Amino acid sequence: MNVARIVMKAAIALLFLLVGSNAPYLSLSQSESVPTQVELCGVKLRPKVVEIVDQIEHYYKEPVQCELANLDDKGEAGYADATHGIPKIYVDTFTGRQELTIAHELLHIWLGIHGFATNPHVSFDKPNEIDGTRFRSALNIIYSDLQHRLIMIKLRAMGFDPDARFLRLCIEMMKSKPVFD
Repeated sequence: MNVARIVMKAAIALLFLLVGSNAPYLSLSQSESVPTQVELCGVKLRPKVVEIVDQIEHYYKEPVQCELANLDDKGEAGYADATHGIPKIYVDTFTGRQELTIAHELLHIWLGIHGFATNPHVSFDKPNEIDGTRFRSALNIIYSDLQHRLIMIKLRAMGFDPDARFLRLCIEMMKSKPVFD
């Protein structure tokens, strides 16, 4: 069996694992209660983001915690964690204190409460000719891409432009240094 066929089967298995629930990933109106929290990490949140916070808090029966951290060395603006039953997001002190970053990290948790696997594990027999580390890495790339595609759709539905920051960074980099010498 060739490697491409195995990776394709793994991708399909991962897709079914991740989106196998009947959770409506693209619907924003799931909560029955009125949104309560309007600010996280000192950043005022728009009503659609507050609705996400409310749904997370309703599910965990705990308030969403937001912690400022120095994530610059990790190259991240933020990350989310709800593995211990407490929904918590970490945002970089400098680059992460933006509503877009907070909404992005909240959506990682939100996807988890709507059936999207937060730490996918797919196990099946793999032929000996496939490097297990590389295989797992390929699955993680597919998983991350699927999750972030859903997050981008949700961010746009909430009125954000998630591509603007990266476009701005690219333009700044091109202005500061010649691309070709």
